[in-house]
Amino acid sequence: MGNLLEVKNLAVSFKTYGGEVQAVRGVSFTVKPGETVAIVGESGSGKSVTATTLMGLIPVPPGEIKGGEILFNGVDLTRLTDRQMENYRGAEMGIVFQDPGTSLNPTMKIGRQIGESFLYREKISKKAVRKKVLDLLDLVGIPQGEVRIDQYPHQFSGGMKQRVMLAMALAGRPKLLIADEPTTALDVTIQAQIIDLLRHLKEQLQMGLLLITHDFGVADQLADQVLVMYAGRIMEAGRKEDIFDHAQHPYTRGLLKSRPQINPEDGERLFIIPGQPPNLFLPPPGCPFASRCPDVMKVCVQTAPHEVHLRVTKGAEHRVACWQYHPQSKRDQSRDGGGENHES
Repeated sequence: MGNLLEVKNLAVSFKTYGGEVQAVRGVSFTVKPGETVAIVGESGSGKSVTATTLMGLIPVPPGEIKGGEILFNGVDLTRLTDRQMENYRGAEMGIVFQDPGTSLNPTMKIGRQIGESFLYREKISKKAVRKKVLDLLDLVGIPQGEVRIDQYPHQFSGGMKQRVMLAMALAGRPKLLIADEPTTALDVTIQAQIIDLLRHLKEQLQMGLLLITHDFGVADQLADQVLVMYAGRIMEAGRKEDIFDHAQHPYTRGLLKSRPQINPEDGERLFIIPGQPPNLFLPPPGCPFASRCPDVMKVCVQTAPHEVHLRVTKGAEHRVACWQYHPQSKRDQSRDGGGENHES
């Protein structure tokens, strides 16, 4: 099966009064039709910048794509004009932003906000638009559509607002849906409902899903592939099962250890990764995680690691950017799941 989305060596920067922030630095990944890929990492790692860049939504200036390709069904989106991108944004690719409360216009009825997409793209009557909007409300599980369609955002709960955002993103029946922190600010019960809804919609519409999240629990429930991002780079990538059961990069292992435990041992404190992320005005020459890494070596501080492909489980691609897995490294590579490896 071919790739729906292929991102190659993407680099994005923002020019500010203090200098140039290198927010995304050489990111590469793919999304296949019907596949869910989750990008996880702490705040400031570049996840949301990556998502908005794919949609052509970064403000220019100060934002700028410094390099790389974004291939959607073979078309490089970085070479398209704003007018050409309108044929992809909404129709081929949809996005759900992380805060539905601020993404919806409080002065407009939700039916009008959802229906704007149809009025913009199709020459159809208002009656036909209303019918399409009601179908979308039903698709995303909003009951009493005939009543809800004429209500304002403040009359909806947080979970229902997120469903409205999903309806807006799905109006064009996109082949790829980008969900940027779709469960943020929702309570646990509503989070579970949104996760189930995303899973159902992906299967029903057979679309690719790119999930942006800092929550490994959400990624565990939805993802097929997981990308671990830090300081604008992909540190580790592989199948969900391999990331969770055989994490290779020290940063990934640190994130997994930082998750709250259901039954912690008496007196056990929550693990915290020491230190702070690097300053992306002037990224370090070596591995961006070197100053916080428990396994740091001299080469880690001096030179950025090459990506290495590991055979963690048979037949599954797994890649990690870490010097300890380089063929010339003298460090013991017999960690759990380390297995055979070769340089990319």
